[in-house]
Amino acid sequence: MKVLATGPEVVARARTASGRGIKYAMGLGGMKPDLEIPGLNCDCTGFCAWANRVSRYVEKWNPMYELGDWFESTVIVRDAKSPFGFVDLVPMKLARPGMLFVWGDVKGRSGHAGIITEVAAAGPVRVIHCSRGNEKAYGDAVYETDAGIFYRNGAIVARLGFVDYV
Repeated sequence: MKVLATGPEVVARARTASGRGIKYAMGLGGMKPDLEIPGLNCDCTGFCAWANRVSRYVEKWNPMYELGDWFESTVIVRDAKSPFGFVDLVPMKLARPGMLFVWGDVKGRSGHAGIITEVAAAGPVRVIHCSRGNEKAYGDAVYETDAGIFYRNGAIVARLGFVDYV
């Protein structure tokens, strides 16, 4: 698969969306990866798709993808745990900036995804992500936080096949 970005480029791009007044809206954003921001209204996976320079509508760039048409948290987790697709499961201690920290839907609750921005020996430390909680706490849905919420929800580290994590 063609490399679209490096991990540091993904992190840098993601950070440009913070402080732009983006509002959280489930199912929106990330459809046009060439835009300056992921959309004025966006959700977590729309934000992650945009930062990785792909449309969240997978059919646009990979018509053979068998796990779903949308770049979405549950599909990302399922892909990472499967032997095919474009996402690989990575041990926590091998996490790198730019990789995704993600958990899927569980017991009627939506999953969530963010971009790892800082790691320590044991795994991710900070994550930039788009959430309703960020919007309420900081007035902007895109914000960089500690990784605690991801650990509490059993998130996995996911490496995208089209990013070089140098």
